Amino acid sequence: MFSTENIVKFDGILTHLAADRKIFILHPLADGDAIASGFVFSNFFGGRCFIPDSMSSTGKMVCRYLKYEPELLTCESLAEAGRVFLLDFSTPKRIGPLAEFIEDPVIIDHHSSSAGIQTPHLFSFPDRSSTAEIAFEIMEHTGKAMDPLLLKAVLLGILTDSGHFRYANARTMENTGKIMELLGTNLEEVMDALESTENPGKNIARLKASQRMRYHRVADFVIAESHISCFEGSCCRAFLFAGADVAIVASGEKGEFRLTGRAKEKLVNSGLDLGRFFSSLSEILPGEGGGHGGAASFNGRGNYRNALKMAVGRMEDEMARLVEK
Repeated sequence: MFSTENIVKFDGILTHLAADRKIFILHPLADGDAIASGFVFSNFFGGRCFIPDSMSSTGKMVCRYLKYEPELLTCESLAEAGRVFLLDFSTPKRIGPLAEFIEDPVIIDHHSSSAGIQTPHLFSFPDRSSTAEIAFEIMEHTGKAMDPLLLKAVLLGILTDSGHFRYANARTMENTGKIMELLGTNLEEVMDALESTENPGKNIARLKASQRMRYHRVADFVIAESHISCFEGSCCRAFLFAGADVAIVASGEKGEFRLTGRAKEKLVNSGLDLGRFFSSLSEILPGEGGGHGGAASFNGRGNYRNALKMAVGRMEDEMARLVEK
């Protein structure tokens, strides 16, 4: 069922999961996949789950459905930990100053990994659409029974990080089918959990981002850029729907910024990998990034306007290279 390489990885992860006093740390602004992964790992294998700050809107939806909320990460919780796991991200520096108290973390992630990771315990699965999917396969590998709520949490993680299957691959669909068969149900219940009532704030953010939007042409491709204080991913998707091939939206405050990107599938199929591109931004900007082929982000320090300008310029160069192929 699993390849030899995956079995070796799963066995390695299970060895670490047998440790006492383990804690699972999620990335800043934890999204639905991160929350679902933390819930599954901490409940199935024992341990405590922490977030360094707030959650995203999808993270909050998943928490409401699961009736669950991770703890806030502190120096004391790190000091008491016997083994530290980072879920859904691979760069400890993303959690800020508290990263100084983490040594040799066990990293379980599905994004394009950033360079310079200082740990021998990196377990990366870039062919998985979500970390929750990895959690499911590890549980399956143990042969133990899986609680229905854990399986529903996995579905929530898959749905949120695959964009409701927009970025799913054959393995994702296979795992989703297995879970539905185990639950003896369809996806209606978990999909309903992710349906929010009409959000005026999100609509206004899209309108503001549209007012500020600028576009650049590279041959027949269009790059859209803008800035907003929230709902960056939603604004990116709106730009793609409006006709852009790639969208980059920036937000920032108090000397920190976030760049969010989305790309159409046809461009990803042509060779564009936003996860790799946003990871490479650390070569020119202070911070770390990564993600999937069609969806990625970068968190950094500095002026968001300057960061956006540099990222768009680099994207123009990247697009030009694709056109020349």
